[in-house]
This record gives sequence, C-alpha cells and structure tokens, in this order.
Amino acid sequence: MRKNLTKGKVSAVLLTAILATVALTGCGGGAKPAEGNAASPTSPQAAATASAKSDKVTIGYATKSSTSPFWVTLNEGAKKAAQDLGAELIMLGPPKENDITGQLQVIEDLVNRKVNGLIVAATDSVGVAPVVKKARDQKIPVIAVDTSISGAEVDSFVATDNIKAAEQAAEFLGNKLGGKGNIVLLNGAISQGTGKERYEGFKNYLEKNYPNMKIVLAKDCNWESEKALQAMEDALHANPQIDAVFGGWDGALLAAHTALKDASKLDKTLIVGFDAYPQALKFVKEGSFAADVAQAPYKMGYEAVKTAVSAAKGQSIDKRIDTGTLLVKPDNVDQYIKDNGIKLP
Repeated sequence: MRKNLTKGKVSAVLLTAILATVALTGCGGGAKPAEGNAASPTSPQAAATASAKSDKVTIGYATKSSTSPFWVTLNEGAKKAAQDLGAELIMLGPPKENDITGQLQVIEDLVNRKVNGLIVAATDSVGVAPVVKKARDQKIPVIAVDTSISGAEVDSFVATDNIKAAEQAAEFLGNKLGGKGNIVLLNGAISQGTGKERYEGFKNYLEKNYPNMKIVLAKDCNWESEKALQAMEDALHANPQIDAVFGGWDGALLAAHTALKDASKLDKTLIVGFDAYPQALKFVKEGSFAADVAQAPYKMGYEAVKTAVSAAKGQSIDKRIDTGTLLVKPDNVDQYIKDNGIKLP
C-alpha cells in the first residue's frame, strides 16, 4: 500500500535518498545592495526581477540509482541539461534500485513540492502509475525516462528502443553460432518495462528466426548481480554445454563472466552484454565478451530534462524519443571508447 507524505514531513527514505538540487538561474547572494541603488518594490527593475523568478522552471526527477555506471552517466546528462537551460533540478531516489515503496514516497514528495515538471525512471512500471496519475491530475507534465510506465498516461517517453536493442543481440548470436546452440538469458526485472522488453525482444527474435537455438535458462534476477551469479552457476551445473549468455544489464554478464571463468568455460561461451559498462568494454577489447549493446544514457538524461522543461513551458514535445543503441564489438570498441571518453579499469 502506498504511503502518503504530509507537507513538511521528510520520510526515512528521503533521508537516505539521492538529493541533488541544481539551481542555475541566478543565485541569491546574501550581500545587500549599495545604498541608494536598491530597486524599490514597485520599480521596473524589481518587477523584472520578480518576473524572472516566477519564470524559473523547477523539474523534479525520481531516479533509480546514483551508483550504477549507467545511472551515474544518465544523471550527469540530466544535470547538464538543467545547467544549460537555466532550470532547477531536484533529483531524488530510493535507497535501492528496485525499491518501489521508496520511489513512491519520492515521487509524492516531488509532487507535493509542486514542481513544474516531473521525470520518472520507474522502478516498477505498473506500481508507479497511481502517483503519476496524481501528478498529471495536478497539471504537472510527466516524462518517463529509460523505463516505460503502464496504467498511467505520460507526456513523453525518453528511452532506448529495448526490443530492437535485444533483437540486435539475438541476431548477432544467431549468426555467430550458425543458428544452433544453448543460451542462458539473465534478465533484469520483468516488472519493469526495460526488463520485460529486453527479455521478450531477445526471446521472440530467436524463436522466429533461429528456432534451433534453445534458451536453457531464463532467470529474472531483479537487477542484482548476486542473483545472476547464482543463476549462472546453476545453469552450468544443469547443462553440460552452454554456447552463449545474454542479459538485461552488464552487472549480470560480469557475474556470468566470473562463473564461466571459475568453471573453465569462458573460452567456449559467447557473452553479449548490455549497457557498455567500462569493465564490459574492457572484456570486449580483450575478447572475453563477444559484444555489448551500448545505450546513450547521457543523451537520455539530457533529453529527459530538456523535454520536461519544454513541457513545463507549454511548448510542444515529442511523445516518444528514441536515444539509440550501438552494438559494440571488437572491431569498433576502440573507436567507441575514444568517442565517448571512457576510461577502462
């Protein structure tokens, strides 16, 4: 059941939440104006100042995480957009990436602050719907970022086309394996649009185009690397031959890499990652990852704030913004690393 936040009350979740306020439309200093030069409350100068303050846009952003490489980059893009556009960004998040109760409290807090626009990176695509509806009932435009929202209308959705991205990975593995092989699929969370779409995109593409490729294990790991490691170890014990592993995020694939290495099967199994973590890119460069699906998290965060600011000002916005993907392989990994200024571990 959802908990309501009363005005002025700060929940325990928010005390441990991510809080980053970016105020960039003129900082109020403590210095007094020079005597004789101060604008009177009714002067044109004072009126212009008051108007500028009233025009300032405040965007609330309910993020998922401040620690995973993907979300760190996305959040940086969001902050840069706020800086460029002269907006105030209030960024809050639950203690854990899959904490729906914490995120509901975060979103309610942002709504109660009467922000001009709201960005939501849903930890549960269905679970956030009630508070999203509440925001829109109060005429606050809502932008979904990274993860789709089900059961509530949003003004725009800024994200990767996760179905197409997963299809890229499936096609790559199908070609590499000649249309035959045993696959392990380590998913994120089926309760989130991102996890559901990556799972279904990969699975459905294989079934349609490579019917002789068999998924011997499909495990929902709830975005937890420890669960992915256990699932991979279980798969290795149950199946004498595993030809490839794909997953919903690089945390799972890095765990699979560890399990395969410990089982002395790393050189016999293709790994295709998702998210282009620096460590995963290092493995692509070294050859122990066959490929990795790279998203554009910085662009995603930037476009989400840009779209929210436009919506808050009553300007027209696109209903769907696809920020694109790239399949990073050994033949283009160096260029990708260079183009994106990535430092490998």
